[in-house]
Formats: sequence, structure tokens, C-alpha cells
Amino acid sequence: MTTAPVSLSNPKGKEKEKEKEEENKEEEQEKEEEEEEEEKEMEMEKEKEMEMEKEKEQEKKKEKEKVKKKAKEKEKKKEKKVEVVICDVKQQYPFEGFNIDGEGPTKLMSSLSQWINEGLYKHYAKK
Repeated sequence: MTTAPVSLSNPKGKEKEKEKEEENKEEEQEKEEEEEEEEKEMEMEKEKEMEMEKEKEQEKKKEKEKVKKKAKEKEKKKEKKVEVVICDVKQQYPFEGFNIDGEGPTKLMSSLSQWINEGLYKHYAKK
């Protein structure tokens, strides 16, 4: 009679070992997935930080440009104020040709003085 070779290990023990190995593999995969997710989150945070820094830099550039524009405008205003124009053209006035220290209309003055003497013209009277 021949007997089948008997293995020294228990079939139930092999199943337990396989289950443990599978559990270990699953745990390792879960850890790897968690690490990958953490890495992705870190990358996203870094990208957000980079975007924020770029926005800040752009804002600073805009502020600098505004300051430059204001300075240029001030310079232009100063230049406009400093400009002096010299003109040789003679200006005309409405009383040109009528000198105060010259002779006035004598007939009008004499008639006015007569009215004052006779009391017909009172320059201090109310109207």
C-alpha cells in the first residue's frame, strides 16, 4: 500500500499566511495611495501659493506704474506752469486815445457846473 506524501505544514496555516500577505499588500497599497494623495495636495497648495505670489507681483507692478504715471503728470503740470510767453503785440484798451490828464470836453463840464450852481443837479441826492 502506498501512502500519499504528507506535508508537514497545515493547509489551514497556508491559507492564513496567504490572507496575511494579502492584507499586508492591501495595507501597503492604501499607504501608497494616501501618500500619493498627500503629495497631490501639497502640489496643489504649492500651485496656489505660486499663483498668489504672481498676483501680488502683478499688483506691485500696477502700483509702480500708477506712481510713475502720477509723477509724469506732475512733471507735465509743472512744465505747463513754467512756460512764459513773451509777446510784442500792443494791447488795445477801450479808452485808448483818451488821456485823463489831457483836455476834456469843456462844453459838457461848463453846463454841468451851471446845473450844480443852480441846484438842478445834486450828485449826492438819492434817485
